Amino acid sequence: MSAKDIIDLALNTGGVVALAAFAIWMLNQVWSARLEEQKRHTQQITQMWEDTRKALDANTEAITRLLERLR
Repeated sequence: MSAKDIIDLALNTGGVVALAAFAIWMLNQVWSARLEEQKRHTQQITQMWEDTRKALDANTEAITRLLERLR
C-alpha cells in the first residue's frame, strides 16, 4: 500500500467514522434527555403518591373525629 492509498483510505473512512461518532453522540444526547425525563416523571409520581397519602390520612382523621362526636 502506498502513502496515497493510505491517505485515500483515511479520507474515505474518515467521513464514515465522523458520521458514526456523530450518531453515537446524538444517541447519547437522546438517552440522556430520556433519562432526565424519566427522573422527573418518577419524582412527580412519588410526589402525587405522597400527596394522596396525606389527603387520605387527613380524611381518616376527620372521619374518626366525626364518629367520636357522634357516639
